[in-house]
Amino acid sequence: MAMEGVVWEPQPEVAIERLRAFLEYEFRDIPVQRIVRRGDPAAEIVRYVRNEGADLIMMPTHGWGPFRRFLIGSVAAKVLHDASCPVWTAAHLADSRPDSERTLDPEIRNVLCAVDLDDRGVHTLRYAGNFVKSTNARLTVAHVVPYSESVTAAYAGCDIRMDLMNAARERIAVMQQEAETNGVPCIGTDNIANFISHAAQQHRASLVLIGRGGHGPFERLRTHDYAIIRECECPVLSL
Repeated sequence: MAMEGVVWEPQPEVAIERLRAFLEYEFRDIPVQRIVRRGDPAAEIVRYVRNEGADLIMMPTHGWGPFRRFLIGSVAAKVLHDASCPVWTAAHLADSRPDSERTLDPEIRNVLCAVDLDDRGVHTLRYAGNFVKSTNARLTVAHVVPYSESVTAAYAGCDIRMDLMNAARERIAVMQQEAETNGVPCIGTDNIANFISHAAQQHRASLVLIGRGGHGPFERLRTHDYAIIRECECPVLSL
């Protein structure tokens, strides 16, 4: 807030006191270190992770303004781009019903892992396999086949879409052997974010796991990760 050329900022002492009281009861049985930093939020989060060697970042995300449904929060976007460790986000926490109106289930029973059909996809699958083993969850492996009506028109009389899906299914089987996983394949040809969101709902996923970090021509999920986070109703863990 600016008033007559004076910029008001909260005092560190006030921020610390508010942070100490935040979710004090919910975290009563968990060792918690509460830290207040000043500066750009995303930069400070990434700097802390690098300096302290954090294994996971968990944060909500949202977009503001008239284009809210097309955005994720700028802080979350920067953290997803710059952080080297996995990032757990949830875009629809504010849309959830109050705790009094729903039954809370902290257990992760179903994990949907979305993969590209490359070496990074194998890495993502291997991480997902270790994750579901540690949580006793069920694993679904999702992939969206690149497809357009123009391809079908060029090969009239051939079911190109089915051929592509069968080839993807065979490739995922090989990837699962390499990653030592045994997930249920889920393959489609829809818009990537829409398909992953619908697949997560269909398989009652408690968590969607996606890979990020590459920019190559075959790393399609990397260019759709923000859209996947925005569309999925459950949390998304980005590697």
